Amino acid sequence: MRKYLLIVLLLLLYFPINVNASKGCCSKHGGVCGCSYNGKSLCCDGTASKSCGCTPPPIYGCTDSRANNYNPNATVSNGSCSYDVYGCTDKNATNYNSKATKNDGSCNYPVYGCMDSKANNYNANATNDNGSCTYDILGCTDELANNYNKEATKDDGSCTYDILGCTDELANNYNKEATKDDGSCTYDILGCTDELANNYNMEATKDDGSCIYYIYGCTNILAKNYNKEATEDDGSCIYDILGCTDKSAKNYDPEATIDNGNCYYKEEKDSNLENEPEEENEIKEDSYEDYSQDDETFPILAPLTVLTGTGLLVAKKKGLLKK
Repeated sequence: MRKYLLIVLLLLLYFPINVNASKGCCSKHGGVCGCSYNGKSLCCDGTASKSCGCTPPPIYGCTDSRANNYNPNATVSNGSCSYDVYGCTDKNATNYNSKATKNDGSCNYPVYGCMDSKANNYNANATNDNGSCTYDILGCTDELANNYNKEATKDDGSCTYDILGCTDELANNYNKEATKDDGSCTYDILGCTDELANNYNMEATKDDGSCIYYIYGCTNILAKNYNKEATEDDGSCIYDILGCTDKSAKNYDPEATIDNGNCYYKEEKDSNLENEPEEENEIKEDSYEDYSQDDETFPILAPLTVLTGTGLLVAKKKGLLKK
């Protein structure tokens, strides 16, 4: 109790107030000298009135319970609250906080090393580069390659090599991938590769479409079966034979293929024998003329030989037609 009275007295010294106590309050205790924080009049002899109330004076201080200087008796905040500032309080740390009042264990310390991610010895945890970075020299490390780099420390897959083969585009075995000719080129010998052709070339390795073939047939333009495509005559020519083709005639010729209109019959023969002179029964032959084709001469009858009387009308071609 004395403790509280002392506090009240101190407050009265700093914050003097006038308390209008009711009549009779603290009359036996020397009158009213103050007001307690709980609204009771304080008598001058240090006792608190049991019946008289009063308006207590404000108590200034920090009213925030989270503050370091929190005052549970303060009724009015005076802005004096102070708080801890958490952070790194180590001056040697990279994240030292001069305003921190309480260390929260967050201090970080410098890690020295190579900070270049392209370096061989890159240290992802380094905070301070110490100039220790080392780097690879990329290139071809194969001594057998065309582009071998003796300075390279790491192969980058760039090595190139000669591809041996035939580099002549005209050769049969041309290799478009080859970078160096190895003398292996082979070439076609063009010619006719068909053994049945007239101009077959046994040395040819590739047919050039030059094969020539004999076409056998009748090459005489005057023949019935003349073949203009034939290149070699095979003796098959067929020619028309003029004569009487009427089987009932006396002069019927079974070999004749074209009727010459000179068929005669028994009555005609007898009449001819009586009226025609003897010499007219002989053959009258006109001269031959030569017609040539492809430098080959064929004697033909021009005009036709006429046999009068009992004779026959026959077209003859020497060596070709027979009576």
